[in-house]
Amino acid sequence: MAAGRPADDLKIFPGQEFIIADRASEVDDKVRWVRENQVTPATALAFVEQLWGTDLSNYDPDGPLPEFDPVQTETGETRGAGFRAAKAIETAAAWRALSREKGYSIRELVIEIGTRRGFAGTADSIADELIPFSEQHVVDGFNISPWLVPTGLDDIVNKLVPALQERGIYWTEYPADTLRENLGLRAPLTRRGAGTTAERRQTTAAGV
Repeated sequence: MAAGRPADDLKIFPGQEFIIADRASEVDDKVRWVRENQVTPATALAFVEQLWGTDLSNYDPDGPLPEFDPVQTETGETRGAGFRAAKAIETAAAWRALSREKGYSIRELVIEIGTRRGFAGTADSIADELIPFSEQHVVDGFNISPWLVPTGLDDIVNKLVPALQERGIYWTEYPADTLRENLGLRAPLTRRGAGTTAERRQTTAAGV
């Protein structure tokens, strides 16, 4: 608002992953299947290499973590949010402890610690979870992160969307022709118009 824009100009679309199973009894297996497809042996080694800071291609992804410490003491900003400013040696020790406790291989560890945020369940159970988000206007929608491109969207389109429509929290048709209109965004202002609007808001705030 300080910049002369109404509060609802900012739309919130958090990234989320949706894993949908046909039956509640199949959810855990579906999640596991997705994780195993996301984390290939090569992916697992590449993930661990980011912390160790050295080539681990000669390691077996279905074997244990390296016993030697990372060659770097701290990871850098370029290695991603998951490692940002982390103390590499301490993190490696924690990973080894968890692996020994659970009997994890490198790949199994990466699957465990790399679990993404999101929703998992049947289409109906996930739709019920999303009702409060819609009714309380917690977010304006979700930026879907498919667990597998492009087929990860199939369950959402064919199963979740109809369940949401049955609950009245998803459109059955679009109300307008443009993305801007469907998102409820006002028409863009010209530079002159934007300045005039901001000036009017400043004048009003000053009580003039």
